[in-house]
Amino acid sequence: MHARPATVADAPAIAEIGRLAFPPTYAGSLDASVIGTVVEALYTDEATAAGILDAEDQPDTRFLVVENDGRIEGFLHYDHLGEEPELHRIYLRPDMIGTGAGSALMRALHDGLPPGQRYVLLVAAANTRAITFYRRHGLEIRDSVDGVEYYRTHMGVDISPDAAPYPAYIMERGPAERS
Repeated sequence: MHARPATVADAPAIAEIGRLAFPPTYAGSLDASVIGTVVEALYTDEATAAGILDAEDQPDTRFLVVENDGRIEGFLHYDHLGEEPELHRIYLRPDMIGTGAGSALMRALHDGLPPGQRYVLLVAAANTRAITFYRRHGLEIRDSVDGVEYYRTHMGVDISPDAAPYPAYIMERGPAERS
């Protein structure tokens, strides 16, 4: 397995992984309508290709894939376009969880960042497997938030105002810098 920068040609495989991985990750935590909205906003071939092209134009943005025998098995999207650097997404094909594919993506991200670079990510509070994974890679829980509101304000996803909140954490890599 090896990680590399994504290309526009990878967009269909990445979008497919997002459509496969996002719904079960958030089932029981997010309303089905919210899951559908996020998938429609982020995991079309066109939206994925646009994200890859944006990453190519931004020096602090990473859109990576992990391959195994020529097949894309997962992806990661990181940028520093918001208030603070953020790992927005890391998803794998469901059968690749626990194979080291996620760790390969995290190593590639960390190897490409300046030493000690801080960043944050959002994780559902109920997703203990992901929390354990991120802790193994040097992240710690910083804050509790409403994940629906976070998607609205930080990811730009147009979610219905009637959507039920869901508990989530902001995890952070690096020492917290508090004022």
